[in-house]
Amino acid sequence: MTINKDELQERFTNVSYLQELLHSIYSDLHDSYEVITKHDGDLSYSLSLNYLAMSHQSFLEFKRVYHQYGLEHYEIDPLIEDYEHYKLQLKEVITDKDTNTSYVYSAFNKFTDTKKSVDEFLSNWIKNMVK
Repeated sequence: MTINKDELQERFTNVSYLQELLHSIYSDLHDSYEVITKHDGDLSYSLSLNYLAMSHQSFLEFKRVYHQYGLEHYEIDPLIEDYEHYKLQLKEVITDKDTNTSYVYSAFNKFTDTKKSVDEFLSNWIKNMVK
């Protein structure tokens, strides 16, 4: 199946947008983790939830573009699972007012590793489209 120039441009735009959203998701997720570990008391929970909400907006847009434009790929699917796992771990810490953030830390590190892999995959995808 050959792809015409307009379809290639649209795919390039959508994959680039996915990568932009990925960076936004990660930035806000990172901040949600940082404030939960650096601040004391209920303020840390509120700040963390606010950053989580911001990351979730980008995450939902990521999923919309991912599915709407047929960009599904097995290399990207783990990112969605790892995001949901991190969100669950963070919500449990906040709900229980738990000071042990080791599960959140592990979930964040897993998401970070997956993000790096997906970012590299998207970069390669974009490079291959430009050739």
